[in-house]
Amino acid sequence: MFVFRNHTIERFFPNGTRFSGYDDVSVVPDDEDVYVWFYQVPIGYEGSALSEGVAADLGKFLMTLETISPNKTVIALTMTAFYSLSFTDNDFRLKEAVEKYNAGLRSASLTHRNLKIIDIEEFTQRYPVEELMDWKFYFLSQMGMNPRLSAAFQQWF
Repeated sequence: MFVFRNHTIERFFPNGTRFSGYDDVSVVPDDEDVYVWFYQVPIGYEGSALSEGVAADLGKFLMTLETISPNKTVIALTMTAFYSLSFTDNDFRLKEAVEKYNAGLRSASLTHRNLKIIDIEEFTQRYPVEELMDWKFYFLSQMGMNPRLSAAFQQWF
């Protein structure tokens, strides 16, 4: 299994899993049978930059998907913002970008039979928001999801 990622997620997958560099789609190994796309909502304060980043992530995914053989399985996890850094009640740019990202994944699955979409909210809704993110781990290792949930995530995945 090869996982494309933009944050630290190694603890969420079994030993032997190979990972891309952070936000790196320049290498798509052809010796894997399963590819996982697990990009998480970027963390920051500026809504415009964050929403542009999410749109760029969808573009990277679509470009990468075209390079993977249709005989290989591609699993893409949807995005969800399970933490909030919104400082206004009327800035919906990030929310709208995430909705477009997820719609883009679903749309791609209509033309790529090897693409399977997994809704990450099926996992995240099991936990209160306070448990999904551990800011200490984020600032130490860019881990966007609480590592204490890694065993539960592996079982769910």
